[in-house]
Amino acid sequence: MATFETIVYMKSLRSLFLTAIILMCPVGSTAGQIYHWVDSNGHDQLTEEPPPPDGRLKEVIEFTPPPVKTRPQAEIQPPQQIPDVQTTQIMNAVTVSRKQATEARIRAQEAQAIADELIRRADEFKATRANTNRRRQKNKSIIVRLENDARQAQQLAAQAAEEARKAEERALQIEKKAAKKMIQQAPEDQPALSNTN
Repeated sequence: MATFETIVYMKSLRSLFLTAIILMCPVGSTAGQIYHWVDSNGHDQLTEEPPPPDGRLKEVIEFTPPPVKTRPQAEIQPPQQIPDVQTTQIMNAVTVSRKQATEARIRAQEAQAIADELIRRADEFKATRANTNRRRQKNKSIIVRLENDARQAQQLAAQAAEEARKAEERALQIEKKAAKKMIQQAPEDQPALSNTN
């Protein structure tokens, strides 16, 4: 007599075989039957055809394969053209140059904000603590230091603004060159982008 574990094993093995046979059926086939039968040697068989006369039928399994999902013609997209190495390099150069210009502009804005704050502090100090000749003489070294700090910050802000301007020019030049190359590389069946600059 078979143990419980053997029965469970045989049932799971049978399920595995049935699944394998169903999966091997051609896609798009119609509903069908799987015959589970025992041959003359006592071996279990799973077939789509009925057993021969000497086989003993155990069960008939009805199945319907899942419908084949197709996308409507409108959803099918034409394959995207993969950019070549040169196009990728051009696009990378444009991205890098634009990023550098943006970072330079942000540094210039930050430097100008620092310079403005130092100028404001120097003016405020002079207005509150050096509003008389005597106070001006007493706080002369502090006033000189604050004015020097403000002047240096203003010079750094001017340098940062110049670097930002140059970075922006470089980015524009690279973008123009890239646009020119992209127009030259455009396939004949696609309209070329017009240069608006």
